[in-house]
Amino acid sequence: MNIKASNMDGWFAAVIGSLDTKPLYSRIFVAIDQAIREGMVQAGDVLPTQRELAQRIGWPLSTVTRGYQDAVSRGLIRTDRRNGSTVLGKDETGHVRRDAPLVPPSFFEQSDVYDLTKQALISPLYAESVKHALATLSDNPAALFNNLRYSSGQLDVNARKSFIEFFAAHYQLSLDAQNLILTSGAQNALVCALLSLFSPGDNIGCEHFTYRGLQYAARIARLNLIPIEMDERGIKPDRLQAAIVAHSIKGVVCVPNYQNPTATTMSEERRREVASVAARHRILVIEDDVYGLLAGNKIAPIFSHYPEGTFLINGVSKALGPGLRVGVIICPAKFDIQLSTAVRATTWMPSQVDVSVIGSMLANRSASRIIEQNKKILNHRTSRLVELLKGHRVSFGVCCPHAVVHLPPTLRPALLIDWLQAERIHVEGADLFTIGEHSGNFIRINLTGVFKDENFNYAIGRIATALTAHADLL
Repeated sequence: MNIKASNMDGWFAAVIGSLDTKPLYSRIFVAIDQAIREGMVQAGDVLPTQRELAQRIGWPLSTVTRGYQDAVSRGLIRTDRRNGSTVLGKDETGHVRRDAPLVPPSFFEQSDVYDLTKQALISPLYAESVKHALATLSDNPAALFNNLRYSSGQLDVNARKSFIEFFAAHYQLSLDAQNLILTSGAQNALVCALLSLFSPGDNIGCEHFTYRGLQYAARIARLNLIPIEMDERGIKPDRLQAAIVAHSIKGVVCVPNYQNPTATTMSEERRREVASVAARHRILVIEDDVYGLLAGNKIAPIFSHYPEGTFLINGVSKALGPGLRVGVIICPAKFDIQLSTAVRATTWMPSQVDVSVIGSMLANRSASRIIEQNKKILNHRTSRLVELLKGHRVSFGVCCPHAVVHLPPTLRPALLIDWLQAERIHVEGADLFTIGEHSGNFIRINLTGVFKDENFNYAIGRIATALTAHADLL
């Protein structure tokens, strides 16, 4: 469909008047981009021929031709002899569409390997949003140049504001630049918190089953992890109290939503109790809430009950996708300089490109749409997991990226893992998460470790077979 006559004059004027400092041919790309954003042209509209445009605005045909070629190379239009130059419009993210289709993640998946040890959630909307954010950044040379420089300590003000507003709204907290620190991912946030808040040799409490990221970070900071028993509602306040008395722990690290590996979520009452114990003994709390954006509950964080001694960590890798590394530490304002120094000592600064890209996605709300899409993906995978493992005990969250499969007493994790590896299925056993003398008889799986649903179904189906007939198979 050709552009409506009422819009034609406006579009011609936009071409002539757009960004006088640019070369003539570049004005065409800018005008098309602007027309799509403002709704002057729609997907499927056919632009004037190159000769018609050249005659109308009085430019050389070669200049107009180069301008159309530029628009094609940037993915704004598609040109062929039969249909002319067709506008591609906006995609489902609300961004101007760029005609460079992404290869779906499943294309790269090895069909004969089923790795359920890593999270690999990359939704189509996330990939498209990152592509558009990078394209927008590349279209602004000054902004791109600034993002490629060393930071002077002041990251992009607008991007930082986007993080503050997003997490303030999510947690219903009043935040500013003094109590929100940006880091190179949530793991970097955890390392910075441990290095700056504690001294080598200190005892730090944690859940008796905990993730390897904390184990690695504690080793770097030369801290001793003291296991604290937990139940289906989270870490037990009375056991935290006992650990403070028996081991003089200086702080505690806990995961309030979708604890890794157990998928447990702390209740509101339990969070209040943990905060109360910590405040009474004046120990610090590191609240690692990297799954909080997926949990979707309205339970207030521990930080809300003990803001003077809690350090709330979050990031984007679990909820959006793993490739861009931006984390946050929400902290008491008096620790701002202390934590910022730790960031400089470890990574100097978070990647400004990552901060800019994620910041723009937070600001235009594409991040919220991605999170909702990811939650649907995880909900679907969880439903399939429960269905395929019917009759077996599984601990999971509705939108949790991981789950625990409890094994029969006669089946040990190491034996099952060996058998699954022979089937090219990779999972992790309880021993990798165990702190102290607590024993567990389970395997943990990541629900997004494989992209294709048929591969996920096959891998979980083989696990179900092993659980049902392990006496004969193993």
